[in-house]
Amino acid sequence: EGLGSGNGYTREQCRRLLIERREDDSIDRALQQVVLDEQRSETWRREALWTAISRGELETDFHRAVLRANDSALRAWGVRAAGNRPASAEALRAELLAAAEDESADVRLQAVIAAAEIRPLAPAQR
Repeated sequence: EGLGSGNGYTREQCRRLLIERREDDSIDRALQQVVLDEQRSETWRREALWTAISRGELETDFHRAVLRANDSALRAWGVRAAGNRPASAEALRAELLAAAEDESADVRLQAVIAAAEIRPLAPAQR
């Protein structure tokens, strides 16, 4: 609930506490549910994603869902997260390549930035 607060301090403290409790996998599942729940506010969904990213590597299926989200900010952060953790990029290859042609300029920008970190994403030469 704190991640959806209108008070920035409350959101920040909630995020900090959730990040510190890395050993609790139920937090990851709860964060994923919030991020993917389109009935939640944009703020709440974005805060939940930032918290999930800060807790560590995103699960591949969840990461794929983020890269396909309706909210362009979520897609942009999904691309950025892949760029920061290039080991996960191969499993998300199709989505990351599609991000370079996304309708959102923010997503395209993150795709260009991530491409520098994810070298194997260059199209295979034949």
